[in-house]
Amino acid sequence: MGVQVGNICFKNQQEADNYVYSQAVPHFTAQGVISPVYSKNSKNWTYQGETIHANLPECSQVENFIEGQLIGWIFVLLIVSAYKFKVILRMLS
Repeated sequence: MGVQVGNICFKNQQEADNYVYSQAVPHFTAQGVISPVYSKNSKNWTYQGETIHANLPECSQVENFIEGQLIGWIFVLLIVSAYKFKVILRMLS
């Protein structure tokens, strides 16, 4: 199972965290700039000294593919049906 951020289904939590926290807007305060920081050694995101993870829903890349394929076949059938209807009308006139 993957992790969903918006309409994107990521393979794992780490990729989703990278996507979410790399887009975080920094906060400017009197103490300085506050923003999530990525540590290459531990491969975790930290915010004010604490490790953070986004709480995101699960998704399936396979299910998303199958649903997209189903919608594609519906469009193909509509186009083929319209073409056949046009051919039948030409034959009748």
